[in-house]
Amino acid sequence: MTDAALACPLITVTELAALAASNAHIQIIDASWFLAGNDDPLSGKLIEGALEFDLASIKAAPLPEQNAAFYAKAFAQLGADPTKPTIFYDRAGLFSAPRGWYMAKEAGFKAIAVLDGGLPAWREAGYPTVSHYRKAPALIPPKKTSINPVTAKTILRAIDSHIQSDTQIVDARPAARFFGQHPEPRPALRSGHIPSSINLPFGSLKTADNRLLPIGVLRSKVKAAKIDLSQPIITSCGSGVTASGLALIFALLGKWDVSVYSGSWSEWGAEESGLPISTHHSKTETTPQ
Repeated sequence: MTDAALACPLITVTELAALAASNAHIQIIDASWFLAGNDDPLSGKLIEGALEFDLASIKAAPLPEQNAAFYAKAFAQLGADPTKPTIFYDRAGLFSAPRGWYMAKEAGFKAIAVLDGGLPAWREAGYPTVSHYRKAPALIPPKKTSINPVTAKTILRAIDSHIQSDTQIVDARPAARFFGQHPEPRPALRSGHIPSSINLPFGSLKTADNRLLPIGVLRSKVKAAKIDLSQPIITSCGSGVTASGLALIFALLGKWDVSVYSGSWSEWGAEESGLPISTHHSKTETTPQ
């Protein structure tokens, strides 16, 4: 199997089942993660052969440590080989799997994709599940990459009118949170958004059963939000999860060079951060969720 087999960053359950049945040398990684207070709907049910990526532990690490080398080490400890085609899924459908996908992209994985609809779609199609993860021996992490993580300073430079940056900051949170109309689910966070950022809620880009909308509809929604795919893009959200979902969608539309702000609103909106916020409409229209 070649990298071209995963040239598309999104894969269907039928395609994944065919790859698994063909004895292709693929890796399947469960990157499930849930917000505090949310139940795991399919706890104990897994796709056969899946490795467990502990996204909660990765996200709990201090932000200065969360970089490409850190992700690469985490995947190496898991036994995930960056040279093998790798498919990420989650048990919610399509929520946190793109975060694992993005971390793998930063860590140097070349052939990576996300399972559209995740484990619920897999089960709905009648494919079997198992109750135990696959264990793999740890690998030696690759040499440190040259990719620099996006920080609050990166964002400040991007929104500085004196610099006249072409970088677009795209926020994946629901519109009501973006405009400060609803409180944040995490404590001690202010309400609002990064000045000059664009709101494109990730939830508005999915169907009711947690699959991505058709690519033509996705393209239309991105265009309606006045997002220019020829210019640099940094995505943000609450803590980097749905921001990675936007990065996946932009990749699906042909723009792979999107950066995710891992700190997102958890860092920017913190009461003690002192970073500027806005609750006003930006120059672009928002896409309602």
